Amino acid sequence: MELTWCSKWSTFTSCVLIWTCLLKIAQSCTCLPKHPQQHYCESDYAIRATVIDSHVVWPSADHIVRNGAVSLSSDVIHSAERAYKVIVSQVYKGDDIHRNQVMYLYTPYQEILCGIGHLDKGMQFLFMGSFDKMLGKHSFNLCNYHHKWSEVTPKQVEGLRHAYKNNCHVKIVTCGIDASCSDEQVELISVPLETTTWHSKDTEQHSVCQWDPWKGTCQLLEAICKKHHHTGHVYWDLSPDYELCQASLYPGVIDS
Repeated sequence: MELTWCSKWSTFTSCVLIWTCLLKIAQSCTCLPKHPQQHYCESDYAIRATVIDSHVVWPSADHIVRNGAVSLSSDVIHSAERAYKVIVSQVYKGDDIHRNQVMYLYTPYQEILCGIGHLDKGMQFLFMGSFDKMLGKHSFNLCNYHHKWSEVTPKQVEGLRHAYKNNCHVKIVTCGIDASCSDEQVELISVPLETTTWHSKDTEQHSVCQWDPWKGTCQLLEAICKKHHHTGHVYWDLSPDYELCQASLYPGVIDS
């Protein structure tokens, strides 16, 4: 089923609310929002995979019963992990992973430690995370990017295939949380590339792409931060659906 912009927006609005709650609870999992491009560039792997099964991995036999009753110490619970068994459909990053590979992705057992508690079997996801070379273990948590594949946009797929990798040297700055966002961001709208037009408030060369998670849902879904090969300007390369996204999420508001 094709998602409407409103349904996509509600999904990411929920994420923002989660971020807000996490930031308020010092002892819980705390993750600052990042653009998918940032996640990709900072991750060891990025794959599209289907969840087959899952199980809990205990760190040792310390949780075995005592006097006929199971006793789980807090240390054991904190060290426990949930292993998701997945089959890989596509590899976007990760030299040690190949298509059709059956592998395990590990996440903390407890959600308070940023663990991912429930992913539906048979559901296809986009996973990004870290790889421990010593243990040969692929891991991910709430702070890593994981999302239902059905909600990934064509622009994000473009990023996964080549554009994110080719622009990892470009810096994305998350603003609107600790620092305010400047309204002087140079943008390049390509619809399509051969009909590219510039939209700029000044002539200064900008070195970063600003992303405001509170108002930048459409940048998250429909934009890639790039560096122009002729001018050196850093800009948001927007998809043809960007304006439709903006109009759907922010009716009556016209980008300047």
